[in-house]
Amino acid sequence: MESGLLGKGRSAAHLGRMSLFTNNMMKKFDGSSLGKFARGGFGKLGSRLKRNRKLLYLKWEHVEADKTKKGKEIRSQVLIDALKINQYHGRAEFKVTEFDTFGLEDLSFKTFVKVDDAYYMPVKKFSPPYLKWEKVDADEVKKGSKIDSTILAEALQKRVHKNGWAVFTETEFDAFDLHCLSYDSYINVDSALYRPVPKFKPRLKRYTF
Repeated sequence: MESGLLGKGRSAAHLGRMSLFTNNMMKKFDGSSLGKFARGGFGKLGSRLKRNRKLLYLKWEHVEADKTKKGKEIRSQVLIDALKINQYHGRAEFKVTEFDTFGLEDLSFKTFVKVDDAYYMPVKKFSPPYLKWEKVDADEVKKGSKIDSTILAEALQKRVHKNGWAVFTETEFDAFDLHCLSYDSYINVDSALYRPVPKFKPRLKRYTF
């Protein structure tokens, strides 16, 4: 009967030794040690996760007033001034060090800020593909497929940044009515070549203690 309850090869003495070993191990992790681990381990993880969360809100874009109806307005003169200075064609991007100085908390993708008569919201991290285009060399498009689109060419002429890239909103890009695109697609605009910037999913860091 004893072997049936304790299992094959097990005995009361054996389980007693296991219990003693477990109790001794638990004593090593007393309240102060566990608290120290929580502060040192989980505390560091919490601060890292909090910092990584801020990375979601480094990009802001101009939106229509209707999009803010269900949102939450934040009032931050520092952010307003920064958007006025950094915005380019309705978009702005900040460095982590810059964003830290804004002192913003409890942000979400429904948060918005009013800058004069314009509204800005954080850009969702996983936006649709092909919204960002960059200038490339001829060697980089040798194996690509050329597309002909007057509306996209004209938009790139107006939107392209001095650094050779351009970003469109979903609404703007839908109006181009482009089909069968890939990251190898390219377009010729006044002897300059442009193609979509490939999107990569951010990789979460792993933390060990």
